[in-house]
Amino acid sequence: MHLQAEIAALARTLALLQGNLAHHSPESQADLSRTVIAGTALPFITDGVTILVHGYSNVVMYILEGAARQVMTSF
Repeated sequence: MHLQAEIAALARTLALLQGNLAHHSPESQADLSRTVIAGTALPFITDGVTILVHGYSNVVMYILEGAARQVMTSF
């Protein structure tokens, strides 16, 4: 049930994001999208989890940097 609530929250966030993106430049749209995606992904990245990455992605790097910042601030 918890996962369903997370998915519903993500769907609401994405709907709001799509409405807001129409008023921004493509660069700021990408920044805003990365922020939303990272915020959605961070709860799933916990201490000790293994993440396999194949290739480079700006979004994945943003998520991993955010996770590293969370770990550093928790000590």
